[in-house]
Amino acid sequence: MNLTVNETYTVITLGSTLLDSLSPSDTVNLKGQIACEGDYSYEVGQSDISDGTFTVDLDALFGVELENGVYSFTVEVVDAQSNRQEDYACLFVDKTVRCEVAECVKDNQDIALQLDYYILSQSWDCGCQCDDMCKIWKRVKYGLERCQGC
Repeated sequence: MNLTVNETYTVITLGSTLLDSLSPSDTVNLKGQIACEGDYSYEVGQSDISDGTFTVDLDALFGVELENGVYSFTVEVVDAQSNRQEDYACLFVDKTVRCEVAECVKDNQDIALQLDYYILSQSWDCGCQCDDMCKIWKRVKYGLERCQGC
């Protein structure tokens, strides 16, 4: 699945080959996890889909502004016989993490924190499993908490 996000993390556009040839009876759902914790689900109207893509206002979807973390997006298409097909993507929201990591590692050569952050920042659009990205995000959060607690 293709995912693009605007600079302020308020609007995403999702594209999937699953959306290219929908029948009128198909149902399209968007579901996933918010920052590796809470779940969400949203029914996408077929009239909102154009050329296999649709756009979502993230503030409206989640009810709050996105914070740092990993967000998962799964497009699910259910046909009239209840057959399901899914496509997914992950998004790493980094509003302040890079600066926090830089502050933590400037005096302390925490290689694990540096590597975890680098992997996370480079892998959000490569088709990685969101669960794997969440594990890395939790290690980054722990590393930052440990560093900032000193």
